[in-house]
Amino acid sequence: MLTKRAPVGAVAIAAIPMCTNQGFLNFVCGPKLLAPYLAYWLLANRPYLDAVANGSTYPELYKADLFEFEIAIPPLEKQKEVLRVATSTKQLMLLLDAAANSAVDVENVLKLQNIKQKVERVFDGLLPLLLSGQTVRGSHT
Repeated sequence: MLTKRAPVGAVAIAAIPMCTNQGFLNFVCGPKLLAPYLAYWLLANRPYLDAVANGSTYPELYKADLFEFEIAIPPLEKQKEVLRVATSTKQLMLLLDAAANSAVDVENVLKLQNIKQKVERVFDGLLPLLLSGQTVRGSHT
């Protein structure tokens, strides 16, 4: 599920069948595309989604705006490799956040928050490379 307004570009994966309102663009992945891979791909392309969103009252993304998108879908094993790196990095960020929230000493809280911010910046730069196949371990592209 991709929010198309207020805000544009938030992504979620439905674990069970569900309905959404007109504020979403919904995708159903076939056997060659893993939903988490598509979700990360949409997140990595959020700047483009923001750029093409338009509207008179508030920015809105229309279905027709997505026809310009092209996604190269790697084999499932490559998608899984990308997801292993991406989800491991996300788990690290969650652990750093939990550690910062449970730390008592302000100095330690600030250190952990600083480390998390650095990991987030690295991840933001790494994700497009992962999705393009440039940085997956064992990849020869």
